[in-house]
Amino acid sequence: MQPTQPKRSLSIFPLLAGLLIGTALGGAGATAMVGGSTGSADEEAIKAIVRETIKQEPQLILDSVQAYQIKAQQEKTKAASNALKDPAVKKAVFNTKDAPFVGPEDSDKVVVEFFDYNCPACKMQFRELDKFLAARKDVKVIFKEYPIFGPQSETNAKIALAVSRLAPEKYFAFHSKMMGFEGRAAEKDALQFAKDLGLNPDKVKAESQSEQVAAILDADRELGAKLNLQGTPSLVIGEELVPHALGQAELTQRLK
Repeated sequence: MQPTQPKRSLSIFPLLAGLLIGTALGGAGATAMVGGSTGSADEEAIKAIVRETIKQEPQLILDSVQAYQIKAQQEKTKAASNALKDPAVKKAVFNTKDAPFVGPEDSDKVVVEFFDYNCPACKMQFRELDKFLAARKDVKVIFKEYPIFGPQSETNAKIALAVSRLAPEKYFAFHSKMMGFEGRAAEKDALQFAKDLGLNPDKVKAESQSEQVAAILDADRELGAKLNLQGTPSLVIGEELVPHALGQAELTQRLK
């Protein structure tokens, strides 16, 4: 049971959330969120109320902002789940024609991961997925290259897709090496991993710059936009988008 809050806090809670968010957008935004245009004197009075409340009840401000962020994320996740009900979008998400994957091709227990090799949270997710896959031979994981950490990440994604196209059976080993790399992997690191797996790095680099690889990456970006992805890792399981990493227990639960 939650402790009873003072009446003043309960009544001002949503107002302050609106004021703070509006203030972040500028004074006009703040006044609009409390009922329309006001004079400069009223705007200053509103700002004074916010400043005084921050001093008196800082936790209330944090709670207001957190509540807004949680609601915004829930709305985005709901929109993504609705997008997954579109047969064309769902087919693109679970299509393995151009997407590398590991596990039984015909499995009905599928996890789709949008990731970036230079994303620390994605590396944490990989460790969980790797252990999960070692215990669950019936699960298929589809990997969607989704580079969001700059040009270096995009180069890595293209090299990974080149590995997948040239030697699909070696993709997961390459993926494992990249995810196990300490720090941000550069092009030379990715090409060295490909070489370690018996691939010709020159051929891999040439393939990574092909129109076919660029088209796959563009298609995944377009798909991410339709799903309103906000970051990596993002997982799709069934018709649910999970905008964060999952542990083994959570993966098991959702796959049920």
